[in-house]
Amino acid sequence: MQTEDVLAVLRPIWENTTETATRLRGRMVRILDYAQDHHWREGENPARWRGHLANILPKPTAVARVAHHAAVPYRDLLPVYSRLSAQHGVAARFSSA
Repeated sequence: MQTEDVLAVLRPIWENTTETATRLRGRMVRILDYAQDHHWREGENPARWRGHLANILPKPTAVARVAHHAAVPYRDLLPVYSRLSAQHGVAARFSSA
């Protein structure tokens, strides 16, 4: 696997799903490092960021659009917590301790 192979996978998703692309690149690094540790491949890891892909792809923070959620006004917290505690899903559970 060469740099061109890594870029062929990452470029189509780098700007639209940056978080997924970043995680995928990290997995590629680990897989290629594992292969090198077991003498299945030689040379530099083409998926490494520092000093390599950082010079080719824009920083994830430069392309990721951060969308912050509006804060719940303090006076509206009680109704929000009441509605959450009435839910049965695990995601709605919170600790009151």
